Amino acid sequence: MIYLEYAEFRKKYKDAQKVYDRILLENEELFQRTQIQGIDYDKEKVKGGKPSNSMETYIIEKEKRHIEERLNEIKTLLDGRKRLLDLKKQELYDSKDLVDKIYRMKYIEHMKWYEISEKLGYSKSQIYRITEKIDEEIDKI
Repeated sequence: MIYLEYAEFRKKYKDAQKVYDRILLENEELFQRTQIQGIDYDKEKVKGGKPSNSMETYIIEKEKRHIEERLNEIKTLLDGRKRLLDLKKQELYDSKDLVDKIYRMKYIEHMKWYEISEKLGYSKSQIYRITEKIDEEIDKI
């Protein structure tokens, strides 16, 4: 049953995407601090203080958090996961197993129930039953 392996690889790929997104968000939040802010006229006017270089602070904080290194590592990981997912998808397309075919048609090609039943020569109710088993197995992952 190749579809289970494919579903597992897909889940790992999505998890890696979430990590990548979190790191990008962290970088974006740091960068936003460098942007010009509006003047708040409600605050009291104060003289003094030292001017700060927001871009310098951004670069220092970025290096402190190792954002570039983490982004490079997760990009490498994402590329590897994508390659594995593509290989497994090709295996799934080459599979002769009925359940793999139904998984591919329903979840990858997004075919309707009647299209699958017509193409494979099974009743819609049989396709429903097989799909329910597929969903149960994927939920266990």
